[in-house]
Amino acid sequence: MFLTVTNCYLHGQIISDSSSYFINNDIDNMLEDLAAANEGIQDYSDLLDSYRELLKNPVDINQLSGLKILLENRIINESELFSLETYIKQNGPFLSKNELFYVKGLSKGAIERLEYFTKIGKQNISISRNIGFKPIRQELFFKGSQIFPKRQGYILSPNEAWKKPGSTFLGTPQQLYLRYKIKGGNNWQSGFTVEKDAGEVFLNRSIGDSVVSILGKKPVFPDFYSGYIFYSANGWIKKAVVGDFHVEVGQGLTLWSGLAFGKSSQTCMVRYFGKGIRPNTSVNENRFFRGVAVTLQKMGFQIMGFFSRKGFDANVIGVNAQHNLIISSLQQTGYHRTINELLDKNAVFITNIGGSIQFSHKNFTVGSVYYKTTLSAIMQKNINPYGKYYFSGDHLENSGLYFSWNINIASLFGEISVNPGVPGSLSGIAGMNTFFSPRFSLSVLYRNYSMKYNSLFSSPFGVNSRGQNEEGIYIGIKALLSGSLSLAAYADYYKFPWLKYLSDFPSIGRAYLIQLDDVENDRLSFVFRFRYKYFSRNIKHENLLHVVPGFGERYELRFGMIKVLNTLFILKSRVEGVKYSFNKKREFGFLIYQDVVYKKSVSPFSSIFRVTYFNTQGWNSRIYTYENDVPYSFNIPAFYGNGFSVFLLSSWKIKNGLKVWIRGSSTIFFDKKTIGTGQAMISGNKKASVTLALKYQF
Repeated sequence: MFLTVTNCYLHGQIISDSSSYFINNDIDNMLEDLAAANEGIQDYSDLLDSYRELLKNPVDINQLSGLKILLENRIINESELFSLETYIKQNGPFLSKNELFYVKGLSKGAIERLEYFTKIGKQNISISRNIGFKPIRQELFFKGSQIFPKRQGYILSPNEAWKKPGSTFLGTPQQLYLRYKIKGGNNWQSGFTVEKDAGEVFLNRSIGDSVVSILGKKPVFPDFYSGYIFYSANGWIKKAVVGDFHVEVGQGLTLWSGLAFGKSSQTCMVRYFGKGIRPNTSVNENRFFRGVAVTLQKMGFQIMGFFSRKGFDANVIGVNAQHNLIISSLQQTGYHRTINELLDKNAVFITNIGGSIQFSHKNFTVGSVYYKTTLSAIMQKNINPYGKYYFSGDHLENSGLYFSWNINIASLFGEISVNPGVPGSLSGIAGMNTFFSPRFSLSVLYRNYSMKYNSLFSSPFGVNSRGQNEEGIYIGIKALLSGSLSLAAYADYYKFPWLKYLSDFPSIGRAYLIQLDDVENDRLSFVFRFRYKYFSRNIKHENLLHVVPGFGERYELRFGMIKVLNTLFILKSRVEGVKYSFNKKREFGFLIYQDVVYKKSVSPFSSIFRVTYFNTQGWNSRIYTYENDVPYSFNIPAFYGNGFSVFLLSSWKIKNGLKVWIRGSSTIFFDKKTIGTGQAMISGNKKASVTLALKYQF
């Protein structure tokens, strides 16, 4: 048991069906970095679902195809893959996972991840039901949660919502989620998801005629639904999907609808490994495709094509003289709680049609991708100076070329993209990962995204998720200093040639990170991290009619420890401090938390308790922290102000594939009389939540 706990112990939410209940520090850190970069607006359930599937079906460590799956899911990096390949070439296939300790270049954390996500030889599969001699597995999952006390949006009754159409919630305060999945062997799977956010309608009996007259119809449950049928094999039909899906190609500059990673403590994981087409299992209600897609393969060639037509939420402005709907932007929240939010629901239908062709030979891959996006409404040109080059109109084309080349101790990769017919839109990204020795890796990446380049479905590496108006160079290193000590660091220098939000001038920035991981033994590990960010932003002086450039800095310092007490309890501790300065104004903040994990190896019960104390001087010194939650959920709050927060997450394996989770949390602020703003505001300084989840596998 102790071997599985050092600097990386796996999280109960992810390995909810395994025999242990641990936390994966690497995954926690990646999600925290994502939340900080995107202000918390992300859906990570697709990522967590991939980890959960790999834990149920570990890959063969002696098969390159299996190891590449781990690479695609960021469980190992290219240097670790190179070390594993080198060992197998020199010593033959692994006969036991104990041999991992003899692989040069693998840290203890990497060895532990490989122990969980890999197998040797064939895996025995218990068959509960057969169709055509293929094992069938099914899973039904339900989750319900509620925040207390009620928020400001529930003060008026739904029948009176017409008085405040932008701030009165029409539905109930419960969040409800239902998911079903069926998988047949390794070739096909199908599933559906339905969800109701807090404030959205469940039973519409209280919706009066005054509200219906504005909306045109009564809102119905479920507010969001998603489903798919997915097939994958090694034949000439490689993949096919009908329903909701994602497309991930190249380095994400031309086409990437799924979750993508930027800078993180995984400093040498800057190369993207697109999965092509894959089913959508998230509850992000806007960023996915709905239609059909297929990938064919033959003699090193892969041809992928897709068609999608889906409704998107949008901010509606009005109708022009030609009776065309005019919108100002697309929305991402997925909330449909108020009259105004429901009026924006599926306001525009977006059609996407396109595909890619790719050729691979040995260690070289080259491909091209093209797709056309057509809107049923007209996107109005952004009136702000920084939005001069934002997409406007009712159609958009994207075309790109990408490549990757593995050369002994290095891999090269890149992509160029353009909007056909738009002069000056050519953009590109190029990078190199090198492994000079099993103990040292270096990554270098250059990106140059034109201010005139636009894509509604891209997520390349960079500071901005738009893949527009950015130029920069990134350098990352990873070094195994000893058997127990590893160093990760990066430096990122970038500039924005055109204006951007809150910067009415071309601006620059830079970011640095240094992290040391020390695994003392099987019972104790430490982590130390320093991160720095330099940025520029508008300053408005009272005696000036215009803004001038201002410059700011943010320093972050973190210390963490994991301690295995005995066969029942594990402790995880963190202390983090922040200093923020801008235009001679400073904010300081710090956060301390303590986890206590209980899990007895033969017990069906497991639990994790956390207490957090935070004290920051404002929003700019906020600290993001990943909190454990029930499966298919994620919670990454931004702590700011002064207060205490606690949560308790417990799970029970009942029997016959049935498992239950319950989570309770509470936060008390010492410096607030209200929590939140607008319709989400809570009166008082206390906030609590309760979540109940059930899963049945058969």
